[in-house]
Amino acid sequence: MFTYLNRYYIIYSMQAKTLLERTGCTTPTFKDWLNKGVIVPAQPGQGKGTHAIYDESNAAALLIGLKMKEAGVVVTNYADAFMALHVWLRETSSFEWHRYDIALTPKGVDVYVAGKVISLADIALVTPLAPICQTLAHSVEGERQYPIFPLHAVKKAK
Repeated sequence: MFTYLNRYYIIYSMQAKTLLERTGCTTPTFKDWLNKGVIVPAQPGQGKGTHAIYDESNAAALLIGLKMKEAGVVVTNYADAFMALHVWLRETSSFEWHRYDIALTPKGVDVYVAGKVISLADIALVTPLAPICQTLAHSVEGERQYPIFPLHAVKKAK
């Protein structure tokens, strides 16, 4: 696992094995969701020599998908929403995610300030991102290195 700083936030980069360990997702579920577009790698693999790289948006999406699956929802029906969610997560500082709730419909995602009353024109699955952020924060094991910004711990690069 290594980290890098983009203009918004520090990004955890990991391979699939680490992503699955952090989220508790099974390999068959992960592969199905990857093939159907629920999971979008931060950097796709290139042939047999270069593995795909995943980031925190993938971890958040997997945790949301697993909660949906647990509730009996066919997650792959929401692939378009997850693609839009990945875009929003990657464009928004991970330090800010916990301040929002998301509403997923099969066609897309709407983002709301946490705790605000939302008006939905369609049936949607609404989830706060704060518990997802908390789960991700606790899934990083081992030594921690604190970034320049005193906001969030990251695992020390090896």
